[in-house]
Amino acid sequence: RFFTGPETQTLVSDCIRYICGVIHPTNEMLNSNIVPRWALIGWLLTTITSNVMAAQTKLALFYDWFFYNKESDSIMNIEPGILVMNHALKSHPVIAATLMDFIIRMTDEFCPELQREVWSGINYSFKDII
Repeated sequence: RFFTGPETQTLVSDCIRYICGVIHPTNEMLNSNIVPRWALIGWLLTTITSNVMAAQTKLALFYDWFFYNKESDSIMNIEPGILVMNHALKSHPVIAATLMDFIIRMTDEFCPELQREVWSGINYSFKDII
C-alpha cells in the first residue's frame, strides 16, 4: 500500500539500490525465514507503472553489474539481479525477459564512452554469478 501512488514511484529505485548495496545478509540470515532480497525486489518491480520509472528501477538493480570487478566488489551486490531473473522465469517470464533485454541494451546505450568497461563488467558479473 505504500508504493501505490504515483508520487512514491521514485522511491522504488532508491529502495532497490539500498537493498542491493547495503543489505548483505549473513549465511544464518539466508537460512532463516526472512524474505529474500530477490523476492522483495521482484515485488517492487511489479509496483512500477511508468516506463521511465521502470528504466530507473532496472538501472538501480543492475548498476553494480556495469562496473563489476571481482577483486574489489562484492558478489552480494549483483546477486539480487540474477536471482530475480531466475525466479521470475516460471511465474513472470515477461519480467525476466525485460530484465535481460535491459542488460543487453545497456551495454551499448548506458554510456557509449564506457561501452568496453560496461561490457566487461557485465561479462564478469555473469561469469562470477553463474
